[in-house]
Amino acid sequence: MMDDGLRADQRMMVVAISSCAKLGDLRLGQKLHEYVRSYKLNFDVFFGNALVDMYLKYSEPDVALS
Repeated sequence: MMDDGLRADQRMMVVAISSCAKLGDLRLGQKLHEYVRSYKLNFDVFFGNALVDMYLKYSEPDVALS
């Protein structure tokens, strides 16, 4: 997607992070979290909940809040 010059919006990232949590792919979830930070997407309650859910499954809740 990024190779085509497209950028994800906040809603797409919530779905992607939630999917990573359900699939158990922490590494991809961390890359998506970094993508959101680097493009300074809005950080709302939905995205925050998705991050907390993902990181709690891997016992890393402090990372979700940063």
